[in-house]
Amino acid sequence: MNLRDALDYIHSLQVFGSRLGLERVRALLGLCGDPHKRLNAVHVAGTSGKGSTAAILASILQAHSLKVGLFVSPSVENFQERIQICGTSAPCGTHIDPDALCALTAELKAHTETLSAQGTVVTEFEFVTALGFLHFAREDVDVAVIEVGLGGRFDATNILERPLVSVITPVALDHTSVLGHTVTEIAEEKAGIIKSGCPVVTCVGQDEHALAVIRETAARNGCTLIQPDTAGFEIRETRLDGSDFMYQSEAYTLSLPGAHQIQNALTALEAARRLDAWAVTPGDIRRGLASVRWTGRFEIVRRNPLCLLDGAHNTAKITALAAAVDDLLAGRRIVTVMAMSEDKDVAACVPILARRSAALIAFDGLEGRNKPVPARRVAELARPHCEALVAADLGEAVELALREAGADGVALFCGSLYFLGDAKRLLQAKPAGT
Repeated sequence: MNLRDALDYIHSLQVFGSRLGLERVRALLGLCGDPHKRLNAVHVAGTSGKGSTAAILASILQAHSLKVGLFVSPSVENFQERIQICGTSAPCGTHIDPDALCALTAELKAHTETLSAQGTVVTEFEFVTALGFLHFAREDVDVAVIEVGLGGRFDATNILERPLVSVITPVALDHTSVLGHTVTEIAEEKAGIIKSGCPVVTCVGQDEHALAVIRETAARNGCTLIQPDTAGFEIRETRLDGSDFMYQSEAYTLSLPGAHQIQNALTALEAARRLDAWAVTPGDIRRGLASVRWTGRFEIVRRNPLCLLDGAHNTAKITALAAAVDDLLAGRRIVTVMAMSEDKDVAACVPILARRSAALIAFDGLEGRNKPVPARRVAELARPHCEALVAADLGEAVELALREAGADGVALFCGSLYFLGDAKRLLQAKPAGT
């Protein structure tokens, strides 16, 4: 089995849809020897910032000389990005080796076919979850940082029985058709990752309704609940290449830009401190924050003109992105390239960025798990606030964005993670100055 064969097989499982529940992944992992039971895991749920928080935590733990597994979704640049190893001999962000991915896929495919013959049909995300857990167990990672795929309580990753720490990042409305129509209902799903006696860390500024659910669930399970200490916190400077802040008398530099990333950093920092088996120091935290990299989150991919990629795709994430634009790009000519899936609140999201843009470019051809919103609909929502253009495809959208931004402007690509990898490749292939 080569890489193409492996990916084709994994993606063929999409036909079975996304089905919440743990019985299928439990059966698959059972045939693999239950590798998840051998992992020291940190489990990260939330609506916004869970991928960034997981990446920051992995970077901090790597700085403490630990071998760390990082499981995230979806991917931006390539599928292997979902399963990473961070260690002394592997820079943080080292994707699973294609040969290892192929071998594990072939092994798990045999188990999946056995289950299918018994009437148990495994979904794509369940398969990838099992693959990641098996890889981390065989790599003998010290800690596995596991990002939830969807929700929490019935997400395949919640097969983890006793995580070292449960982390819940900001909770807001998203995936309402699956998780619930209020923040309280969604928080109940996210809080489903809380396990008896395990510490729980949630972000500063958590929605009050979500916090009430998290607090009650933690108390019911005999868990200590930790939030960052706002009294000991001060932002010193925010820049396009990151931020400087003080926390409990320690000075830190975070390589990820945007105030919302500082919120994620504080959550990750407090989670790292709860890993009692490893005495993480302020120096470890300082090195981890300064070196973390995270693809597709206010990521600079060109500087002439300045081109940024951000995977913001729901109201909470778009609002955080808009705050970063206001803070870091004030006075610049912003040209936004935007595509979204129809399961998102497009009517709320598009105007937030259109009001900050000189022009907004929508395009057709977005690929992903869900049906895309037609470009003409995105343009209609933007038109009351800025010039709105429609491109036939992403390639044309890139050309228009570079032209409209000009040498001193900014081209901002956002709305879905699913096109950012292709946008990055197109932008990096363009000669400098074009």
